[in-house]
Amino acid sequence: MTTLDPSLYPRTLEQAPIFGVGVYILIGIDEDDRYTVFDRDGLRYFGPVAFGEFPEDHPWVDPKFLRVNRFSEAKGEEREGLWCRDLMMMAGHFHKLRLTADFQDIDLHGSSLAPLIGRIGKADEDLVKALGLWHRRVELIEDVRGLGAWLPKGTIGVVGTGDYAYTMGGMFAYDVELPMTDLEPHGRGKTLGIGYEKLRLLRDPSE
Repeated sequence: MTTLDPSLYPRTLEQAPIFGVGVYILIGIDEDDRYTVFDRDGLRYFGPVAFGEFPEDHPWVDPKFLRVNRFSEAKGEEREGLWCRDLMMMAGHFHKLRLTADFQDIDLHGSSLAPLIGRIGKADEDLVKALGLWHRRVELIEDVRGLGAWLPKGTIGVVGTGDYAYTMGGMFAYDVELPMTDLEPHGRGKTLGIGYEKLRLLRDPSE
């Protein structure tokens, strides 16, 4: 994998996540004013690309959604700052591919999510999100007792931390369970950690 060699780039920039959204990137700008994007360890995500250009392996996105196009009146450093944010969001796609590369053997729509047990770090919420599980509907495949009530087999909930997300960071062991909210009779006001082996991922209508 290509690494960041400062001698190849007359200029380098960095872009940090904005309000917790995005991934930290380093950006090398070569003598032809093309941009190559790296992670914080200097490993290449993609590039080089020209200003305003999507990388070849990125899913198609309408160019009108790029910040540099939405705020076309911006000039100079402000315009390049917008472009750095666009590059950061593009890097998110390649970051997700890295995170999920070792999960190609798992059918997330199998009879249960049990194959994920022990494959995700205890605190690795980012990987859960990268796998596309966050905010997805999941069905209980057996009765579960939690928060003073029995939740019968067939109950449907949503992966996530509900209305109290800001107080629940780090409370769940992602190596063995997922946080579930919007479960009857609890609604979005409560969240329950439920083991992967008791859950089945439901398909979105778009799948």
